[in-house]
Amino acid sequence: MKIKKILNNNTLLVSDKGVEKIVIGSGIGFQKKINDIVDKTKIEKVFVMEDKSEYEKFEEIVKSFPQEYVDVAENIIRYAENKLNVELNPHIYIALTDHLAFAFERFKREL
Repeated sequence: MKIKKILNNNTLLVSDKGVEKIVIGSGIGFQKKINDIVDKTKIEKVFVMEDKSEYEKFEEIVKSFPQEYVDVAENIIRYAENKLNVELNPHIYIALTDHLAFAFERFKREL
């Protein structure tokens, strides 16, 4: 897997044998550059989105919200998958992160 785009220290857009994937892992993008090979031991989650617009939406979310919002969503998703012993649809990363960001921002305004 080669890095195509670094979304943040924990999230990368990669090319794996011509297939675009998003890989998530703690510190997976730290001090990396485009075209570097991904350290597979740091990969915690890999997903492929059917629709290119979902990649763009996920990228927009990762870049526009604080990393803590993305981290909270990832932790909730990981907990749910482990507790339920299922793999959730990758779209949940977009929907949940967006929902949490809205809730956090609304909470901050009400303080």
